[in-house]
Amino acid sequence: MDLLLEHIHSGELIAILGAPGSGKSTLLAYLGSSYQNHIIQQSRLRGDLTWSAASRRGRSVAIDIWERMTDSTSLVSYIRRGSQRNRSFGRIAKLRALHCLQTVGLGNIANNLIGSLTFYEKRVLALARALSAEPELILADDFITGLPMDDASKLCGLAGSICKSHGVACIFSTHRFTIAHSCASRIVLLEGGAIALCAPPDIVDRSAFNACISPSRAIP
Repeated sequence: MDLLLEHIHSGELIAILGAPGSGKSTLLAYLGSSYQNHIIQQSRLRGDLTWSAASRRGRSVAIDIWERMTDSTSLVSYIRRGSQRNRSFGRIAKLRALHCLQTVGLGNIANNLIGSLTFYEKRVLALARALSAEPELILADDFITGLPMDDASKLCGLAGSICKSHGVACIFSTHRFTIAHSCASRIVLLEGGAIALCAPPDIVDRSAFNACISPSRAIP
């Protein structure tokens, strides 16, 4: 796991694949708690940043897809609350919120209520809120859970595009091989709580994935 931590690069979308109970959520939690400390330590060892500057790097943010969204709250207000947690207030927070919504394609409905959104759009909104924290790493456990294949692919494609354009790394967990293989720049296969393989998608084929899970639980 430490080896994976040392090779997270800006602009990439990493998929963690494994059967239910294989340790995907545990790995994401570990990365979330360790990433910033790792960045700070490496920066200090290189001597390229002072401690105060390094402490502002390596910020990670987790997307909680189960977080309750109040239907009567507008999209921009929802994002502004996330900005306020990161000490942005007033006009600056609103401008940042609008920019994040524009980035994910929800800018034209920024003042609409959350209750009017589709299930897919709520997941996109969660991504926008994560961006408002200006992270270097986004962690998304079960990010595409519950979405139809087309929406799941579209969401991962959006996340991958944002990673490249904003220089952000994103790691998401799933058990849906086809989507991960088509969207991710790197795939991590978990088996029994350990990393069995970490490689680009052109090296990770379905047989490698199926070898990590029971054939009866293989998921398209």
